[in-house]
Amino acid sequence: MKNLNYMLFAFLLLLCFQDAVCGAYPSMCTNAPIVGSCTTPSRRYFFNRITEKCEKFVYSGCGGNENNFLTMDECIKQCEHAGQR
Repeated sequence: MKNLNYMLFAFLLLLCFQDAVCGAYPSMCTNAPIVGSCTTPSRRYFFNRITEKCEKFVYSGCGGNENNFLTMDECIKQCEHAGQR
């Protein structure tokens, strides 16, 4: 019974740690950037979960996802600063 309690405690601790690490950024910041399928390229910014920094990418003008910001400042405000809370 004692071992079961230790295993349960370890499992719950792991869940809390995972939520603290994986849940640190808003969902819009966790998607990979999608270039899209149009032919009007423009510079945009996305949050890179691996480097935990906002980076430039070329957006085609349509399609994509929420991890697509007009300015570096907007990306930083939404994603980089969110992970520091």
